[in-house]
This record gives sequence, C-alpha cells and structure tokens, in this order.
Amino acid sequence: MTVIIPSDATLRSDARVVQDPERHPTAEVEYFEEIEFFKGDVWLAGRVSRGQHRRLSDVLNHASSGLFLHDAVVCGPPGLHGRREGHDVWIDLRDIDLVGDSARGRGPAQDGEPTSEHVAKRPQRLTVWTASHEIHGTVHLYPQADLEAFLRSDDPPLIAMTDAEVSWVSPGRTTRRFPFVLLNRRRIFATRVG
Repeated sequence: MTVIIPSDATLRSDARVVQDPERHPTAEVEYFEEIEFFKGDVWLAGRVSRGQHRRLSDVLNHASSGLFLHDAVVCGPPGLHGRREGHDVWIDLRDIDLVGDSARGRGPAQDGEPTSEHVAKRPQRLTVWTASHEIHGTVHLYPQADLEAFLRSDDPPLIAMTDAEVSWVSPGRTTRRFPFVLLNRRRIFATRVG
C-alpha cells in the first residue's frame, strides 16, 4: 500500500499527518481503536478508520467491498507462521465470523452530531454458534420486535451484542470478553435464548 504525504505535511511518530502551522489545517484521521476480527483460528486486531461515521457498526455495515485494518496484528495457527505485526491488511467482511470492540471509551462525536443517543430497547440474552466460536451476549430489541423475525432477517448484515463472552469451540482454546461485538449473520448456524 502506498501512502502519499502532502509536501506541506510532516509524519509524526504516531503516524498522523500534521499540516505545517503556517498552511491550512487538514483534519487528522480518526480511528476506532482495539478492534478485533475473528475467522476460525485466525485473529486480527488493529485500528479502523472512522470515516464519516460515529459508530463502528455503521462503518462495518456500510463497507460493501471490504475494509482496511491499520497497524494490524495477525495471529493464527502454526501454519500461518505465527504472529505478524504493524501492517495494513485488507479484510473481506463477508467471511469474518465476528468483530470485537475492546476499547473502553468512544472518541468524541464529530461536529454537529449529538453526543448521546437513547432509544428504548429490551435486552435479550442469547447464545449463538459459528463454526469456530460460541458467543454469549445480549442483543437489544425494540419493544415491539419479534425475536424470531429479528434472527431470521438478513438486514443489517451484522448483529450487535453487548457484554459478550467469545469462546473457541475447539479444545484448549481461550475465552475473551468484549463490551461490544458484531456478529456476521451469515456465519451463525445456531442460536439459543438465554
């Protein structure tokens, strides 16, 4: 991947492009930090550009062809030659099982956007399985929503869950906890209430 830095900018050690103070300012790229992607035994972590969106789910649901993961760490089974760090990688979201957001807090809202949103929803604990993972967490439904219809729907492509515990189904694998995950609907093959 080629990165072009404008001639009137400098590259800081934290990889942000900063304009010369005498020139017109350019907005710095904002990222969602500590985002993790799971596909079977392969695990990727890094930063996702916020673009014009305030929520990670909006970025992922609108990424039709894929997504760049910046400063990625890729780890997998021994056949993948161990851990690799510090590169940008392209992710095909259609093939990802789930996305975990382990960042504690969100960045500030962009100009002109409300700082908080509240829509009344009812929590529903679920356990879901992909070919590689068992996920326990809470989905949040509108009060009038039917759970079965929600689970059978194709839209949005990712289901948001909070307070999630992700376990690998293969023997000896670990369990991870996330305040927020997004599950690829197409990768879920079984669901249980509770």
